[in-house]
This record gives sequence, C-alpha cells and structure tokens, in this order.
Amino acid sequence: MEAVVRIEVVTSAIGLPQLCAQLSRCGIVNYTIVPGVRGNGERGRQDDDDPAGVSGNAYLLTTCTREQLPRVVEAIREVLRVAGGECLVSEASRIRH
Repeated sequence: MEAVVRIEVVTSAIGLPQLCAQLSRCGIVNYTIVPGVRGNGERGRQDDDDPAGVSGNAYLLTTCTREQLPRVVEAIREVLRVAGGECLVSEASRIRH
C-alpha cells in the first residue's frame, strides 16, 4: 500500500471545468466525478433539478502526495472562492494493482 492524501471536493457544476484544469496544472490527472450531488450549504439548498445541469453541484474525488498537497490546496481554494463548495482533505492508503 502507498500513503496518499485523499481530496474530496463538492462544488458547482459551473466551477468543475476550472477545478479540473487547476488540478491538471498541479499534475493531478486522475480523479472521479459524481455529477448531480445535492445538499445544503453556505449558498442554500442545492438540488439537481436543472435540466441543463449547470446549476447543480458535483463531487470530485482524487489523491495526491504530501509534497503536492500545498499547491493542490491553493489551486482548489481559487476555484472555491468563485464557485463555492467545500473541500475535505484526509490521510489515506492506496492499494496499487
């Protein structure tokens, strides 16, 4: 197993392309996106009831090394300032195949 940092981000669907671009600039190219997440937060209740899919939220899961973390956190923070949302960071272990 390999020690990694797990990063979970919930942000607006509009901010998702910018988030992915920022992560790519940091060398993070592997991630999982779950569209259409719902919840309640600083911008009120968010439902995924927009047929165009632009006013909903999305969940992004990725990992990075401890060395990458400071740069990745700043990149995510830039997106969250504009698009809103939340980011959780935790220690994890990855099973290599």
